[in-house]
Amino acid sequence: MPTQWKFVQSELNPADVATRPVHPSMLQDTSWICGLTSPLGAPIEHFELVDPGCDVEIRPVLVSNKTDIIDVAQSNHETKPPTCLTEVFSERFTRFSKWDRLIRAVARLKFMIRQSQKNIDNLPDSPSDPELLKESERSIIASVQRDVFSTEFRCIENCLDIPHSSTIRTLCPKIGADGLLCVGGRLNNVSVDVLNDNMRNPIILPKNHHVSYLIIRQLHQKVFHQGRLFTEGAVCSAGFWVVNSKRMTTLAIRTCVVCRKLRGQPGWQNMADLPEDRCEPCPPFSYVGVDTFGPWPVVHRKTRGGSSNQKRWAILFTCLVTRAIHLEVIDELTSAAFINALRRFIAIRGQVTQFRSDRGTNFVGAVSDLSINAEFIENGPVSKFLSDSRIVWKFNPPHAPHMGGAWERLIGVSKRVLNAMLLDHQQRDITHDVLTTLMAEVCAIVNNRPLTSVSSDPEAPTLLTPSMLLTMKTKHDVELFPSFGSKDALKSTWKRVQVMADEIWYRWKTEYLHNLQYRRKWQGHAVDLKHGDLVLLIEDDSLRNEWPTGIIQRTFPSQDGKVRKAEVAVFKDNKRVTYVRPVTRLITLLETD
Repeated sequence: MPTQWKFVQSELNPADVATRPVHPSMLQDTSWICGLTSPLGAPIEHFELVDPGCDVEIRPVLVSNKTDIIDVAQSNHETKPPTCLTEVFSERFTRFSKWDRLIRAVARLKFMIRQSQKNIDNLPDSPSDPELLKESERSIIASVQRDVFSTEFRCIENCLDIPHSSTIRTLCPKIGADGLLCVGGRLNNVSVDVLNDNMRNPIILPKNHHVSYLIIRQLHQKVFHQGRLFTEGAVCSAGFWVVNSKRMTTLAIRTCVVCRKLRGQPGWQNMADLPEDRCEPCPPFSYVGVDTFGPWPVVHRKTRGGSSNQKRWAILFTCLVTRAIHLEVIDELTSAAFINALRRFIAIRGQVTQFRSDRGTNFVGAVSDLSINAEFIENGPVSKFLSDSRIVWKFNPPHAPHMGGAWERLIGVSKRVLNAMLLDHQQRDITHDVLTTLMAEVCAIVNNRPLTSVSSDPEAPTLLTPSMLLTMKTKHDVELFPSFGSKDALKSTWKRVQVMADEIWYRWKTEYLHNLQYRRKWQGHAVDLKHGDLVLLIEDDSLRNEWPTGIIQRTFPSQDGKVRKAEVAVFKDNKRVTYVRPVTRLITLLETD
């Protein structure tokens, strides 16, 4: 405050004595020694002294720290724990990710300190001196052991028994010649030719410690990322005994990026709930799944030299509710051929509300040509076109066949039935007409398969099949309806048909629908992919070592909030490319956190 300050003339200011030359004989009579006085020699009494506890500008406490630096190599046999250089910075070990880097950092620090001390003999030439590196390694391990096993050190130095609560009591630890805690064990009588000193009395490393983890990772890399047994053998051969080594080695291998790249498993997520278009009763072929399979060679025309062949493919349309199928034969995998097959299918089976398929080029091109409302599941509506058909087309992510299991399974069934039929036509040429006829028979056979398990009860009703849901009749309904009058027809005929339809759909709900409850795999919940995760992109047409590494750019949660597909960015041909892939095609290497 201004009221606390007073003006002092220059000749009365004690600070001037320190800045001006004064003869030593006159120093004891100056104000620097005697203090501030008035011109008459009396002390100045009108100066107000402020209590330091009341002034916020005055710090009443002064803290001073002192650090003693002692070289571990010069204090190996001291009775008290050494205050070594690395012990001061032991908490900084966690900042290093490699054991070699930690050793070289400590060696460089020791080298700089010894350079500042001119009276040290045998000063190393550089921080990379082998002896200095070995000494730095011993210093780090000594610091870790003194921090973790202080009780054991004190008991051994005082010739006391190690407490029962100690984790290394069974190892009978002892202090070696270099001041490190080693395994006493029962192999002390083994000759050096059988076991060297490092393996006979290995250095003890604590469990769950960062330094132990760094050493295990270093030796794991030296055995070229082999399994736990190889890594544990390398640790023992190097002269280390890690407490609880199996768990730490397993953890090091599990978190190793190279091991994940070589042997990591693809991601997975809890199996999602079925969409509404598979669980709601509706007219057959209202919600349809589409896929293509083939080809098969057929005879195109006869020539003098034999016959010319062409290829044919089949398009499978499956009803997602009734599980019925419809097959159409096409002569080429183009959008034009698919559009013609689609028009034939709609003309026979009626209007369709929604299609689902993979990202085949013929499907994507057909959607654009037909101006259908296309919806890409992972990024919302991409191109919406109003048309007279009012059809919605939903595409699955690329390389995700498990998301189209409703039609992939039926393609396998249809192939097996067709292969059995073609076996009878081995010696004959298959023409387009023959193949079309066989496809119709395959369609009839597959549609007559039972949707539920076959009951052994003789009084059980007839089996529920997709054909029953399509035609609303069974094999026993082939007889003609009895004749009715005009009034009875209005009262009974339509009622009978309606009762039959209601009964079949009731059986569909009670016998078939509950079988979809089971999750055949992926029953648990996995960790969701996040933006920034480092992943390995699986490519079937290349070797595993050539699979590209990418970064997750965006995730697409499903209705239940779980991430089952993501957008990953990779570099190919010096260009940044993004792909949308399911989690089953990605291997997580490093999480973003």
